[in-house]
Amino acid sequence: MSPLAGNTSRVGVGLLCVAQFVVVLDVTIVATALPSIGADLRFPGTQVTWVVTAYTIVLAGTLLAGGRIADLAGSRRVFRAGLVVFSAASAACAAAGSPAALIVARIAQGAGAALLSPAALACLNDLVTEPAARRQALGWWTAAAAGGGAGGWVLGGLITEWAGWRWVFAVNVPIGAIALLVAAVVLRGPGRPGRRTRLPLVPRSLPRRPGVLGGNLTAAALTASTTPAMLAVVLYVQDTLRLPPARGALLFPAFNVAVITGSLVCPRVLGRLGARRVLLGGFALVACGALVLMTLPRTGLPVLTLIAAFLAMGSGLGAASVASTAAGTNSVPAGERGVAAGLLNSTAQLGTAIGLAVTSPLIASAAPMLGYRLGFAAAAAVAVAGAACTLTVPRRSAPARQGWRSSVIMRV
Repeated sequence: MSPLAGNTSRVGVGLLCVAQFVVVLDVTIVATALPSIGADLRFPGTQVTWVVTAYTIVLAGTLLAGGRIADLAGSRRVFRAGLVVFSAASAACAAAGSPAALIVARIAQGAGAALLSPAALACLNDLVTEPAARRQALGWWTAAAAGGGAGGWVLGGLITEWAGWRWVFAVNVPIGAIALLVAAVVLRGPGRPGRRTRLPLVPRSLPRRPGVLGGNLTAAALTASTTPAMLAVVLYVQDTLRLPPARGALLFPAFNVAVITGSLVCPRVLGRLGARRVLLGGFALVACGALVLMTLPRTGLPVLTLIAAFLAMGSGLGAASVASTAAGTNSVPAGERGVAAGLLNSTAQLGTAIGLAVTSPLIASAAPMLGYRLGFAAAAAVAVAGAACTLTVPRRSAPARQGWRSSVIMRV
């Protein structure tokens, strides 16, 4: 029997997982729609990339503030407010008639996501208190986040070709409306607020807590290695193999399944192996997958090569994401849960931005195949650096006092 007891808890965890899935999905789902968006709204030059970066930059820059607001105002109240802002901004994106209107709407969408994401993790920790159940819930929540990032590469192409780019954003509106109705039933009340004293945005004690530094460093390295590699694959499939978005998207489900599987399997071994060993294994798989991608040919459809690389990278990303989240939140007290979650998500988004900033010029600096291989090599190098960062993750991690229960049990 599942350790998640009670229908309300199960529905609540499901709701929070859906919200996190959509927040992360909107980082990657737009990538394959950029050519259509640029042509339809007549974006000048390469400025269409701001449709992606505006959301990512605002999300990364305001997640800490969103986490602190959740701590002070109550996680459930902030979760509902974030849903409203995110859904309304998504509708504005879908209705945008000019480049400026779309960029402004994406900024608002990023701000709503920054309220929604850390509040969702804080709600999960309040809703599920039994350690084994919380480990399982954390696995599902992380699987939703990792699956959202992976799923964007598939869904973006399918939606763009079959329904048009505006539905990339419009699909969030009915999801948000249903989520609000469910939240009114399973997440009643404001949630437990944190201490209402004058505190800094990031408490001075937070970075010094065991695992917080390592959790954040590895979170950034994971997104900095996997997101640029997958973007390079999208460009390879569309520009070199000349596949249309929907057909090209059919190559990516192996990555999605591997991410979700790694996220769900990880909680079962995390207690025995510890976060450091799981992270090392995850980064090793990501690096191996990136190296396999370097062997992609100029012609033909290398299905087996792509699937092998996707399985390695996806499973490594899923497992390491769970371990990174656990390491970064395990020893944090109740009043700092929201800001700890915001810090983790912020560094992950920062990793995405840095990874794309480093690899995109490499990809564009040479002939297509050489550029792709340079991008894959850079991704592998970042994964190796991430493996080195696991040394900052403690071998043992005990939950903080003051009512906080560990989201995972780490043992060596």
